[in-house]
Amino acid sequence: MITLEDLLHDNTRGATSIFKDAISVFLSENNPGTIKYGVEKLIDQFPVMGLFVNLGIQINTKNTVEEIHNILADLNRRLKSSFNQVIENAGNPLPDECRIMTISHSSYVRELIINNKEKLNIVYCLESAPEFEGKELANLLIENGIDAYVVPDTGYLPQLTKTTHVIAGSDLISEHFFINKSGTKNLVEMAVKQEKNVWILGDELRFVSDYAPENIPEAFEIIPMRDEYRVFCL
Repeated sequence: MITLEDLLHDNTRGATSIFKDAISVFLSENNPGTIKYGVEKLIDQFPVMGLFVNLGIQINTKNTVEEIHNILADLNRRLKSSFNQVIENAGNPLPDECRIMTISHSSYVRELIINNKEKLNIVYCLESAPEFEGKELANLLIENGIDAYVVPDTGYLPQLTKTTHVIAGSDLISEHFFINKSGTKNLVEMAVKQEKNVWILGDELRFVSDYAPENIPEAFEIIPMRDEYRVFCL
């Protein structure tokens, strides 16, 4: 059984996967104070993950376990619904014979690719050091019959010139920026220079208005929004 400590030391999975397990952990807890403490710890550990920031905001004024459990259950339902809707909305305009480059291991990007594998020509996964999430993603795609390759975090320009789409996930989305794995900023800005399609995937639950995170972990970075980016969050 996954515990709060397991989640606090999870450095490889994306925000969606960690959040789903956190909901399960908190739904099994009947002490509202313990749940609030756990959420605070997760926000401290993952200050750039909008899902936890929004959860903290919603339960802050709640005093009973019933109220908090209702919020958790509602978020769980909304997350599943939003996830499916974003995958569908992004999958519909994805053209045949597209060639994708991505970074890290976003569950949104993974499921978008798997659900639309008949449209794909090739997928390039940045290795995403130091945890090398990109290798894990590439292996999963290969297991699903998709032509996927790992490319270095630097020196990926030869592969970028061959791509049609750069698609990244997001840990937090705001009006003027989004947050994702370090290396995303250079990738998407280079893709714009090469006139590639740049898509950002997330959901409404990780949208935080006027949020200015402090002490951003080294593994993440803030990427300013640009008109060239197409954001799928609904």
